[in-house]
Amino acid sequence: ANSHLGGLQKMVALLQRNNVKFLAIVTDCLQILAYGNQESKLIILASQGPVELVRIMRSYDYEKLLWTTSRVLKVLSVCSSNKPAIVEAGGMQALAMHLGHPSQRLVQNCLWTLRNLSDAGTKVDSMEGLLQSLVTLLTSSDLNIVTCAAGILSNLTCNNQRNKVTVCQVGGVDALVRTIVNAGDREEITEPAVCALRHLTSRHVESEMAQNAVRLNYGIQVIVKLLHPPSRWPLIKAVIGLIRNMALSQANHSP
Repeated sequence: ANSHLGGLQKMVALLQRNNVKFLAIVTDCLQILAYGNQESKLIILASQGPVELVRIMRSYDYEKLLWTTSRVLKVLSVCSSNKPAIVEAGGMQALAMHLGHPSQRLVQNCLWTLRNLSDAGTKVDSMEGLLQSLVTLLTSSDLNIVTCAAGILSNLTCNNQRNKVTVCQVGGVDALVRTIVNAGDREEITEPAVCALRHLTSRHVESEMAQNAVRLNYGIQVIVKLLHPPSRWPLIKAVIGLIRNMALSQANHSP
């Protein structure tokens, strides 16, 4: 086992090379070795793996390398020790750079990784580009992408005033209401989208504007419908929280 672990350290050291095809092979191997193996993940962390992987995401445009690297980051992003290291290395901004990429497999892996990281990334600054991309992705025809985008927006707007203001300014409220309308009874989309709206309608300078935007997009009718079956309790709880915030706005009291 020790030789395997020493091999892992050497492989992480190889990430400093600059041949993209070679790097794609190394990252592919790292993903295979780290998947489901906590000890391997911790050795990659101790060898400065997250910093190197984030640097690769920032430095290259070879699709296969970006994809294999995003897969390693996805595996590491579920590890509670690696997660903060990836965030501190600027991993969220590096992954956000590729959300407009034509490669669906790359975009999907970046989103899954971002969703895993996003509950640890609520204190990170300079998220404007990421938030703008996520609001745009809410209009995607791919339900997996919409589900991820809504989940990340919900996490990043939780207790972060700057992110709340940014999402409001880039039209996030309208986009979230439309997302809820289009999602019907798909709770994997409606629940994070309602949670994001709940965050956006309270405790920041644009919250009253957000409350009005929900109303003007006929959001109240849509949201009240979600109180009925087949909605489950987490969604109902989120809806009640959002309705409570809406009730704080005077303009919403007219019939």
